[in-house]
Amino acid sequence: RFDKSDSYYIVDYSLDENFRGKGYGTLILKLGLEQLLKDCKNNKHLKIKAQVKRNNKASCRVFENFNFVNTGMIEIKNNLFVEYEKKVL
Repeated sequence: RFDKSDSYYIVDYSLDENFRGKGYGTLILKLGLEQLLKDCKNNKHLKIKAQVKRNNKASCRVFENFNFVNTGMIEIKNNLFVEYEKKVL
């Protein structure tokens, strides 16, 4: 899902353990980004963020493969996350 804040969208998805490692994360993000870009085609400065648990290497790779930039670590409720950002012009 994509939640809108004041200045950006935040993407969040989760896969059941039985479906991990099968490429579904890549497919979910690809289809979600395509739809978001269609819905926001008049927004010339779209920013999308994601927060991935730091030990979730597979999900980190998914975002990196879609050219999201690692902007550093953040702490949320005593858990460390890698924050990713992508700007669509």
